[in-house]
Amino acid sequence: MCLQDLAVSDDDDRQARRLINLSRAGRTDGISVAGPKALDVLSLLCRHDFERAACARQATCAAADDASDVLILAGLIAHQDLPALLERTLRLLRDGGVLVLQLVDLEADLALQTLLSQLGYDPITTVFDLSDAPLVAHTLMRRAAMRMAA
Repeated sequence: MCLQDLAVSDDDDRQARRLINLSRAGRTDGISVAGPKALDVLSLLCRHDFERAACARQATCAAADDASDVLILAGLIAHQDLPALLERTLRLLRDGGVLVLQLVDLEADLALQTLLSQLGYDPITTVFDLSDAPLVAHTLMRRAAMRMAA
């Protein structure tokens, strides 16, 4: 395999940029990244001087132990794999943090919101990017945190 084969394709780079832009992450925000295209997104974040980007797949690095402002699930995640991935990574997201991911279609967001509710999270705001493959950004709060704030 040559280096050219290992390079990120234009489509992967464009998708990574869309995820980052939709998250509205700043260069000093804590960003956790998981999913099949996590390395593409992490590489882009590093190339653009995002200071606190970490892989959330195994939550083994020091930065992953801190609460993240943004959780990016990069790449299309199979429906059956999403619950386990969310259970493993949502705990890294601070209350009021943003979860960003690609959807199969807009109807998949209803299933996502049901799953988030089952895990004890409620979307505060939702933003879609429909310019290509549908992306969604949910600003999330833990239900327990919302009760305490009320």
